[in-house]
Amino acid sequence: MKKTLWSHDFIIITLGTLISAIGSTAMSFALSLVVFDHTSSTLMTGIFTAISLMPTVLIPILAAPLVDGCCRKRLIVMLDSGNGILYLLFAAFLLMQEFSYAGYLIFSLLTASFGAIYSLAYSSLYPDLIRNPPAQTFLNVFFKNITRTFVRQPFLNSFFTKTYSKKSAITALLT
Repeated sequence: MKKTLWSHDFIIITLGTLISAIGSTAMSFALSLVVFDHTSSTLMTGIFTAISLMPTVLIPILAAPLVDGCCRKRLIVMLDSGNGILYLLFAAFLLMQEFSYAGYLIFSLLTASFGAIYSLAYSSLYPDLIRNPPAQTFLNVFFKNITRTFVRQPFLNSFFTKTYSKKSAITALLT
């Protein structure tokens, strides 16, 4: 029987990760715009963005041995579920309270922490799902480019907040 790249697990993990990456990048960008809109300060927005990126640098160093020793599929599902619950709690927080810089920062740190651990689990699980070596080479190149795009997103935040006013930044993105 011929081994195919598009196994059930491969499709689910790939689509889930793609949707998660797009969603987290969009949310990070939106949060930066909201922080800028409420503070009208590029300094506060820059601090917010810099602090929000810290978990992606620090957590992999600390969590890699733990992720390596556990069931990565279960961890990915738990992190996605935790992220969903976190988003629901943040929505409730937004309905009950006015803008809170600290609240937005805590939410951003938590989602970035979940994302950093998710990325570790995904990176270590993904090669096990690919049974076709040429496809693995293609996908490594493809996903490295996607990762670079999502990593560059914070720099795009600063570009839009410096180049455009609050309303024209959103208009520029939508058109």
